[in-house]
Amino acid sequence: MLRFADDGKVDCPNDNPNFTAVAGSRFGGHPPIAPFKFSVTRSDHPMTANLRGFRVEEELYLVHRTAVLDLLLHASFTGTCPKLRDES
Repeated sequence: MLRFADDGKVDCPNDNPNFTAVAGSRFGGHPPIAPFKFSVTRSDHPMTANLRGFRVEEELYLVHRTAVLDLLLHASFTGTCPKLRDES
């Protein structure tokens, strides 16, 4: 859930922890479209069994996990999201 602030930034508060617990995550950020490297987290899963890591220009969405998730792929991001006011 997002809250748009008067200064143009976006807040991502954890106002509804029951909802985010069911969803498994809440929005954490959205960096600019750029090349990202994706790595296989679970090569034992049928959807990723013969898959190798890859690079792709992607619209990456960052999340704060609020539950245990079964991740198949992952990417890392170390920059900032200047239009986001993160309230982790």
